[in-house]
Parts: sequence; structure tokens; C-alpha cells
Amino acid sequence: MRAIRAKRRAAMNMGELFIGFILVLVGIVLFPTIQDAADTYFVNASGATAAIGDLIPLLWLLVICGIGVGMVYRQFKGMT
Repeated sequence: MRAIRAKRRAAMNMGELFIGFILVLVGIVLFPTIQDAADTYFVNASGATAAIGDLIPLLWLLVICGIGVGMVYRQFKGMT
């Protein structure tokens, strides 16, 4: 019975990692679009608005990296 539960848990964890990988891949593919949109939208901005506009692509990458790290952490947190 324990072996069956372990196999189910491993399959579920692999599914979560696969979905996380797909999310990270889509996020990286969409990065140039996000960067172009931010550059186009904030082209005439100045001051604090321009600074915020420059941070949008960085925030996008941080969120995408956070998803990847979170998925890997959830996968391996019980393995010690």
C-alpha cells in the first residue's frame, strides 16, 4: 500500500514540475513582448513613471524565476 502511495505522490510531483516548467517556458517566451510593450508605453514618460516602466520587465523575470524556484522547492522539501 505504501508503494502505491509513493508512486502516486511521485507522479503528482512530476506533474507539478511539468506544469511549472511549461509556465516558466511560456514566461520566458513572452519576455520580449512584455519588454517591447513596456518600452512602447513608457517612451514619453519621465521621472518616477519612467523608473517604474523600466522595472516592469525585471519584475516579470523575478516572478517567472519565483515560479520555477517555488515548484522545485515544493518538489524537494520533503526529501531529507
